Amino acid sequence: MVICYSSRLRPALDLAARGFLWLIRTAVATTAAVATATAANPLAVLRANEGAAGDQLGRAVASSGDTAVVGAVNARNLGFESGAVYLFGRNQSGANQWGQLSRLTGSDAALGAQFGCSVALAGDTLAVGAMGDDSAQPDAGAVYVFKSSPGGPSPWLPEKKLTANDAGRGDALGAAVSLSGTALAVGSPFQTDGGVAGGAVYIFERNLGGAGQWGQVMEVRVDAPEAGDQFGLAVALAGDTLVAGANRRDGAGEDSGAAYLFRPYAATPLTMTGKVTGASTGLPGIAISGAATTASAGLVGGPKWVPGARSDSRATGPSTALGLDGSDDYVDLPNVTAGGSFTVELWVNPLATHDGQCFVGKHESNGVNVFLLGYWSGGLIAQVRDKVYTVPGKPTGWQHLAMTVAKTSATSSRVALFRNGERLGEQTLEAVLGNSAAGKPWVLGQDWDGPTQTSDFLRGQIDEVRFWEGVRTEAQLREFKDRELIGNESGLIAYYRFDEAMATGPTTRGAPPL
Repeated sequence: MVICYSSRLRPALDLAARGFLWLIRTAVATTAAVATATAANPLAVLRANEGAAGDQLGRAVASSGDTAVVGAVNARNLGFESGAVYLFGRNQSGANQWGQLSRLTGSDAALGAQFGCSVALAGDTLAVGAMGDDSAQPDAGAVYVFKSSPGGPSPWLPEKKLTANDAGRGDALGAAVSLSGTALAVGSPFQTDGGVAGGAVYIFERNLGGAGQWGQVMEVRVDAPEAGDQFGLAVALAGDTLVAGANRRDGAGEDSGAAYLFRPYAATPLTMTGKVTGASTGLPGIAISGAATTASAGLVGGPKWVPGARSDSRATGPSTALGLDGSDDYVDLPNVTAGGSFTVELWVNPLATHDGQCFVGKHESNGVNVFLLGYWSGGLIAQVRDKVYTVPGKPTGWQHLAMTVAKTSATSSRVALFRNGERLGEQTLEAVLGNSAAGKPWVLGQDWDGPTQTSDFLRGQIDEVRFWEGVRTEAQLREFKDRELIGNESGLIAYYRFDEAMATGPTTRGAPPL
């Protein structure tokens, strides 16, 4: 079923500005996946029983099963632009007949509240935005949550009115809403951060603070917001993945707009930011910030998201990985800093066995290697500064690799290599990592020949990259190699899941973005 909105009809039809809805039946051909729909043959045209000029019925729409919910943002029942929401149901007064079920208003919606500017319906839960609500601050906005009550005195009962913890004047919380399970995403397109009104999205969850209570668990913003971005003017939540629009972001020109993909919410309050820039052929810029520390990745070339390696049944999201073409794809990790003793682990799927494939690397500004894990010299190499330890053999296919570095003196380190949780060997190298914050960023998928020339690209896939403080034991590597981490494990420096273009820092669970 397709819901189409028309806010105005020709005055000759005597319905000017009242608004109406078309329900259009979709027909799918049996021999090809082709869907057609036409407004010339609607399944139904929905109008409010109490409709009046200027109501703008249909400003927001949502449907679930045999129920359609429609906002009339300018309805004047409680004052000019106080707003109302109408629910329509199928099979009213006959098979496939649609009729009005009920009319809802905010219990305290007043002049200008714009109750019904956005609506979301999922199962027994209905969320209604009121971006002009003044209860927290003038025009700060609010969201009303209703719960279905079949057979009760009213089919829908108010459950909670939500406002932002940091509500500010003119934020317009509730301009967009989206429900998924027990989570609710709410857009606040004029929210101000650091003096810049770029917008934000808030995540609320049910049953936080008690049964039927809703609590704010996260605020999501783009990094480096610009005035007028209107981030959060549109939102969509599915599972724990959030898509949010910023229709006036200037990335590709003035008001060119952008959409951002996040894996947004956790059990504790977090503030996260994310940003995507660059051409549509690649994913050339990702910036990610956690609550306390930062993990970020800049993707260069044309990496693709491909099926990943994680197999553990406790994983919360789809397993995807980063696919690199062996030509010009790589990933910068500019904010990762490891000390003298540390562990790097990842899943990697080399599709070729030639020498000169970097899985993980770190380099000085002049291109001199500081750290390398990859295929060289006929095998898997572990390099610290100019010292190299090699294990023969370069198998293809998905494999879990880990390298531990234990600083044993001011000038030496003990390195060990592991494949699929089994120790391949170890050796003392007369070198230490030193200050890994200096020089070029840590990198996935390429090496440097000199200060500017990229080389030694990996042809294959990378997944579940983790940096740890200290040396992980063989038992720890074996136990956790197939698991998706929470993100707050002790000693975790940085964590890149590459699930639907996401990465996480050590204090986050399922953080941004793409």
